[in-house]
Amino acid sequence: MPIIIKDFTWDQTLSHVYVTVPLKGANPKKTDVYVNDVYLKVNFPPYFFELDLYAEVDSENAVATVGGGCATFELPKQSSMKWPSITPPDLTPETTKSRRSQAEQIFHLREGQKAETKRMEKRQEEQYLIQKQIEVERRARENVEALKAQEKRVAEEEMRVWAEKVKHQKHQKQVGGAIRKEVDDEIGEESRIREIFSDDEGEDDADISATATNGDGLDVEEEEDDESGIDMDAIRAKVQAQLQANVRTLPPPRASGDICITFTSRGLIPTKTARESEDVKWRSRIKAAQDDYQHKTRNTEDDRSIEESSPLFLKDKGNGFYKAGNFQAAVNAYTAALDLDPTNVTCLSNRAACHLHLKAYQACIDDCVGALSMLAKEEAHLRDQLIEDGGVEQRRKSRVKLLVRMGTAKAAMGDRGSAVKQYQEALKLDPLNDQLRSDLERLGGAA
Repeated sequence: MPIIIKDFTWDQTLSHVYVTVPLKGANPKKTDVYVNDVYLKVNFPPYFFELDLYAEVDSENAVATVGGGCATFELPKQSSMKWPSITPPDLTPETTKSRRSQAEQIFHLREGQKAETKRMEKRQEEQYLIQKQIEVERRARENVEALKAQEKRVAEEEMRVWAEKVKHQKHQKQVGGAIRKEVDDEIGEESRIREIFSDDEGEDDADISATATNGDGLDVEEEEDDESGIDMDAIRAKVQAQLQANVRTLPPPRASGDICITFTSRGLIPTKTARESEDVKWRSRIKAAQDDYQHKTRNTEDDRSIEESSPLFLKDKGNGFYKAGNFQAAVNAYTAALDLDPTNVTCLSNRAACHLHLKAYQACIDDCVGALSMLAKEEAHLRDQLIEDGGVEQRRKSRVKLLVRMGTAKAAMGDRGSAVKQYQEALKLDPLNDQLRSDLERLGGAA
């Protein structure tokens, strides 16, 4: 039972009231003060002091100082006037209770507005930091893409020059080959003409020798060859006939036809059970994410980029921050991903790990409880769908991590009994984990 004291001194001006309460040797570190518009109190065990003020003061700008063996209050008045006394006269218990209750409600309403304003400012700051990080990485990607494009243009220009050079060389070779072919054709045609001439001359010699003597046995004088008597048209015709005889005749083209190919219909072939389980899980998640997105787009005007609207992108950002040791930034990224996809167990579990590093133990416990609840709902949904569950092992590992993190947070908060229970449950799910067994023994629990 505290000891209520009445010792205090006060003074005033037109704008302020000054109250001094002696602490009677109490430890200043264990002194609690509270001020609202019409009431103030000081709790310094084993003593307690309270005072109802004559009129309303500006509690938001009030200043309380503890030190030097006393607690001093500087209270701005809401109305500039001299108070006849520090407390209102003739206060009944009912009037005092009603007066304090109204002031308490105003105080809590004001504090709630402050907390909401602070939360909104923190949220805006988190979004600003995430946006800045995204902008930095976008600029880095653009620089990389620009370098790639420049290297591509240089390589294409080198390939174009090389291709033109090769094309020019090939053209030169083709021109030289065509000229050599024409020369060879002319030489070949000339040699064929010589052969034909030689054949014709042989035939003429034979005719001449056959008619060299007449029937009377008298020698007949031979006539000289007359080159003007050569028939060039006959020679050309003979050459053309020999060339056509050497031409290779090609076989006729093959007959055309149709090939009919049929594929097996998969309309009645079921997929694997594991795939069905994944399909059901993703359909439920996509439906929840779509509903949440439609709700947010109707009620907010949040200018988000394409990256910020993707929970997978934000989850990857959180993983990168976590690996870099920036746990607060990782918490912001995971929170943004959960705003878009509240059923993402991985983001919730990873955020719990970040809270544990930041020593926000109660937030870690809350996230672990939420993730465990999601896993249980997921199993119940699969059972209702009568689908064989293919993700049992993955959920078992997730439960072990969540139980260990929750047990660690409770141990850090001083609740060793609950921590031992969480570690024992985790060890039941993973009985071969020697590290987990060793941690449980250090906590003082039986494996």
